[in-house]
Amino acid sequence: MAKSTIFIYCLLFLLSQSILGQSPSTLYLVEETTMSKEETSTIASLQGLLAKDHPSIIVSMRGRSVESMLHDMISQEVISLDSSYLANPMGMVNEFHDQIEGYILYGDEPQSSYVATCFAGPFHSIIISESYEDVAIEAGLPLVKDCRTMSMVDAWADLRDSVSKEGIIIQPQKSSHFLIDLAVRDNLFYYEVDLEDPLLDILFTALNPGAVALGWSRYHESELIGMASSYDVGVIPADWALNLSVLDALDLSDLDTLDKSEGVDTKSLDATKDYVAFLMSDGDNLQFIINDLIYQGKYLDNGRSENYPLSWTIAPSTTSYIPFIGSKITNWHNSTGNMDCIAAPSGWAYVFPEALPSCEAYVEKTVEEMESMGLTILNVIGNDPDCPCLDSLLQHETIEGLVFYWYENYSKGEGKIEFRFGKPVVHGYSNLWGGFNTPSQLARRLNRLARSDEGSSFSLIPVHVWSYGKEDVEQCINKLNESTEVVTVSQLFNLIRQDALR
Repeated sequence: MAKSTIFIYCLLFLLSQSILGQSPSTLYLVEETTMSKEETSTIASLQGLLAKDHPSIIVSMRGRSVESMLHDMISQEVISLDSSYLANPMGMVNEFHDQIEGYILYGDEPQSSYVATCFAGPFHSIIISESYEDVAIEAGLPLVKDCRTMSMVDAWADLRDSVSKEGIIIQPQKSSHFLIDLAVRDNLFYYEVDLEDPLLDILFTALNPGAVALGWSRYHESELIGMASSYDVGVIPADWALNLSVLDALDLSDLDTLDKSEGVDTKSLDATKDYVAFLMSDGDNLQFIINDLIYQGKYLDNGRSENYPLSWTIAPSTTSYIPFIGSKITNWHNSTGNMDCIAAPSGWAYVFPEALPSCEAYVEKTVEEMESMGLTILNVIGNDPDCPCLDSLLQHETIEGLVFYWYENYSKGEGKIEFRFGKPVVHGYSNLWGGFNTPSQLARRLNRLARSDEGSSFSLIPVHVWSYGKEDVEQCINKLNESTEVVTVSQLFNLIRQDALR
């Protein structure tokens, strides 16, 4: 391990010890970027195994927001860190040998580690590569399963009654050492999606309606989401997410939280104004939330408010999987006038609503998760704005409206606004997105909006976070006519309702 890395994490450890008057959850710290893929897989399986009873290990990733999150959790006395195994993470196999039933051995075949991971949770064991088998032997662990010649079909045949039917982990090879911890803790089948594989239909048919698939796949987004939706399964992008087996179990009882029902900072309608709201994309992505979104300056920057209104999509399941972050976002949403959050596509998980066999589980889970964060407006991505599932959502009293994006072009609806069940459904007007508009092009288009003698216009702008950031939104805003006022999405919906009542 590089000396600079050890120094940084020793500072983290000393900080955690010096500022705490009492002892919060103490976690052994390891660093993902200093371990091999095989080491990371073993430690992740141990992390998930221990988390079945008590979280004991947390993983950092140098240069990503998870470092800042650890600092934040230390300063708020949520955790303290023990760096004893920072330079020798595999030493924890011996440290915790008495809490491990044994080891699951895997080999070099691409699917071998997937098979081993499937067995680890039900067998209360860690997974280990044959190249590191001596570590398990030296710790006195017995071999409980040799998966080197087993297929995924073999694994399912053995485990169909032992794995959870509430979820599944789906991971491409490039990120196959991530989410192992959650798979082990929750006894989730661990699978690389293959749309041509007959096993896929068996696996997804076995899941309960409203189950969730965490991870991602090598297939095109529309293929993955369409496939999962057809089985009544939602997808939560999380392929590079760390620590999900630990983050939802930390004690947050002492954190200060605001009343979720404080309401929108409303504006009175001015018929001489045109109103525009900018909405940042990809908030449904848990790995983006953990690794980039919260602490990086070009994104949420730990809640620092801009001097212009800007809205963000946020996965409403954040409070379930990362309650520390969910609590922060809820506070920002309720206390910061220029920052606004709405529920990310397409609710509790990413689905195409029109492809769901039933809306019941989707609506129930979406409403529940949105209420947990105090969110009242939902962003949906789909291929049918007249889908009955949307009617079911809009009929629920806590949902105040929908932002609808067509999958192939978020602004295909060209800014259409309609009311259903007395609530606004707003389509994207024009994309701030590579290949669609630059900030200058978008500003010119907004300035050319034909004003009507009848009053205001209302435009919602989808902003693609992988193409453009906050500084690009500000550049666009600075080029708008004086008659155009920038508002948050929540304010835009309130103004639309006011206009409808004129």
